[in-house]
Amino acid sequence: MQFDDARIPKDAVLGEVGDGFKICMWQLNNTRIGCAAGALGCAGGLIDLALQYCEDRTQFGRPIGQFQMIQSSIAELVVEHHAAQLLVYRAAFLKDQGKPNQFETSIAKYYSAEAAVHAANEVMKIYGSWGFSTEYPVERYFRDAKSYQVVEGTSNIQKTIIAGIAMGTAQNR
Repeated sequence: MQFDDARIPKDAVLGEVGDGFKICMWQLNNTRIGCAAGALGCAGGLIDLALQYCEDRTQFGRPIGQFQMIQSSIAELVVEHHAAQLLVYRAAFLKDQGKPNQFETSIAKYYSAEAAVHAANEVMKIYGSWGFSTEYPVERYFRDAKSYQVVEGTSNIQKTIIAGIAMGTAQNR
């Protein structure tokens, strides 16, 4: 649908006339914090699934969580989750304070989305062939994690925003 020469009453205009793109980008920055938090929750859920599976699944007479390669994966995921958590909290704190936060929000969204996908990949490997079976929730988490690399601005867009602000060619709003 397209509106040509539509007349909008002054009391129905959001913000100032001509500021529509600016308002849209401000709102998009707000929703990106929510996406970053969603990715954080997704990664946390995957870690919980992995920890439980590492206790329940045995191989060669012992729980698979006793194997060093599994422990290495778990350690990576836990560290990435904690780092993502701090990034999300910082972006949300700055937003709550009314301070510029686009830089921190893009960092949080980018990192938490990548951490969620990494968690999904690793947990799928921990589960083995059960990881992509619909009998376990890992395959659903995998799809959810991948979505965070796309929605509300792809990971590549987040990198563009981060680089622009870091290099001083874009403003942190």
